[in-house]
Amino acid sequence: MKDKKIISRLKHESNSVVNHEINIKKILLICKKFKDILIFKKSKIYELLLSYESKKTIDDEFERSIETLSHPEKIVNYLTETIPSISTFFPLNLPLYSFVLFAIVPSFQCEKVYVRVPMKMSGVFRELIKISQASELFPNIYIFEGNRDVFVNDFVKKSTGVIFTGKYKNAINVMKKTKVDLFIFNGSGNNPLVINHDADIKLAIKKIMEVKIFNNGQDCAGPDNILIHKSNQSKIITEIIKEIKKTKIDSYKNEGEIGPIPNSDEIVSISKYLQKHKDRIIYGGHIDFKSSIVYPTIILADNIDQANYEEIFAPIFFITIYESENDLKKFFTNPNYKKRMMYVSLFGTSDYITKSLKDNIILHNKIVMDIEKGYDIYGGYTKEASFVYFKPMIKAKPTLIPRDIYDFIEFKKNQKNIRNAEKLNKSIALSLKTLAYDTFGEILLFGFIFGSLAKGNADYSVSSKSDIDSFICLKKEDEEKIKIFNSKLKKLHKELYFIPDEIYTSEILTLSKIEHLITNEYNPNLDSLLDHDDVFWIQILSGKKMGVFGDKKLLSILTQQAIVVRKKICKNVLKKICLKQKIPYHISQKKSDKNKSRLIQWLHSLSEDSLLFEIFKFPKEQIVK
Repeated sequence: MKDKKIISRLKHESNSVVNHEINIKKILLICKKFKDILIFKKSKIYELLLSYESKKTIDDEFERSIETLSHPEKIVNYLTETIPSISTFFPLNLPLYSFVLFAIVPSFQCEKVYVRVPMKMSGVFRELIKISQASELFPNIYIFEGNRDVFVNDFVKKSTGVIFTGKYKNAINVMKKTKVDLFIFNGSGNNPLVINHDADIKLAIKKIMEVKIFNNGQDCAGPDNILIHKSNQSKIITEIIKEIKKTKIDSYKNEGEIGPIPNSDEIVSISKYLQKHKDRIIYGGHIDFKSSIVYPTIILADNIDQANYEEIFAPIFFITIYESENDLKKFFTNPNYKKRMMYVSLFGTSDYITKSLKDNIILHNKIVMDIEKGYDIYGGYTKEASFVYFKPMIKAKPTLIPRDIYDFIEFKKNQKNIRNAEKLNKSIALSLKTLAYDTFGEILLFGFIFGSLAKGNADYSVSSKSDIDSFICLKKEDEEKIKIFNSKLKKLHKELYFIPDEIYTSEILTLSKIEHLITNEYNPNLDSLLDHDDVFWIQILSGKKMGVFGDKKLLSILTQQAIVVRKKICKNVLKKICLKQKIPYHISQKKSDKNKSRLIQWLHSLSEDSLLFEIFKFPKEQIVK
């Protein structure tokens, strides 16, 4: 562990790729040694942290830290190689557990870890490092205490990656300023608790109190909404008030469960929030500004239209009453909710929640604290909840720092190496098939992949400039569904590191259009513009295919007919070229070393597919006599 002065001497070091192998035995030994020190110094650690948080909070983060350090085998498969450096922004809560998760764990895969500790936490954290003897065990972790802008300019910009825990808008600002290759973001979610009519009321109340009182409500896992079925409204609210009255409000050293909030700026925000909802406060609502204590408060929204979508970092119980599954649907489909989808704690049953909320993580009779482990994934599937960024791709998903760093290392390797074509092709084909059926449903007849992927000459590198050429046949045209399909297909391209064709994302035709193509008489006039699209579609239908799905019998018939048409087109084109001795301008320019007769011979030597490609490649070019 180095102080600010030592960090300042390190900031100009090279950030070239390191990729050293990792000594797993050493990591296992260090984890055990640090765990033993924490257990041995437990009383001193508790005494220190009681100046910052409640005993129950210390119990929780101490236990989670010990559990994480006790199971390095859970992440050992990700510990293969190192990256040069990572900069990590600590949250304002849970100093010990944050150190384990966001500094110690990434230190196993990074040559250097630069840590910025919030100013409000710095004194406590500095003492924690001394008590735990962390400096000796983790010499590659460097602690920075100071201005965020200085940290960003002097360290983050020179780091390989960033671990950021905090607000989404702050994370995006750091990303824009630094342009690092790797960015792991841990944000927050709405994380509602839903207490339905058939819930275990006793269990639900226990979990409500547990999650809302924990760490003064200063936790990103805390619910911004408690949705209670109208039939349970009176009983649950009455019991919550009883439990709140049992909660001790005092300094943490006097065994207070609710105590001072460390961030004075947060107190101001909470005050404004309570003022905004003052007409709905049914219990509490008091803030002791001198002691920075927010007293437990219940805000009651009588119907789903009054639900809360703002982040709450305080012991505020925002209760929303609902009456039906339609009310739940209204809440969960609200755009303000969907921005921060993460976990949903369901007490009782709900068909809508279990069957419809596919992008939420549903917890049955549990809260987020019940399932969170330092060696397991955590987060949601929206960017404001959590995301992982590998330049230039960003993906909203739960994070796990060892996995994400490992994936990043593999990602960088894949930029230099060819990807497994067979495995990737299967993945692409399955993804396209799923997307087509999900989007078009019963109007879908068949589909397939053509072009470079089907021919086996695609660029499979992560920096590929190839695209996924897809052909879809529909019973009837549906512009809205086609628009949705193309939008999702572009996203699929990005997920698989291909570059989508922004203009012609896919080829989508109705069966009637294809039947017209098959029966059309193709007798191209070389003195006029050629009908590129029709010929192109004939080429696709008659050419190589991959990942065929749908009515394969119909496609087989159309393919055979297209082959006949393709032969006819080639025959007519060559006949006219020979008869009139006319060569398309773009070909004469491309093959300027050949005279006209040699160009005609060359065109005759091409395969049908190559001939059509060359002739119709630039259909709007003029024709040279």
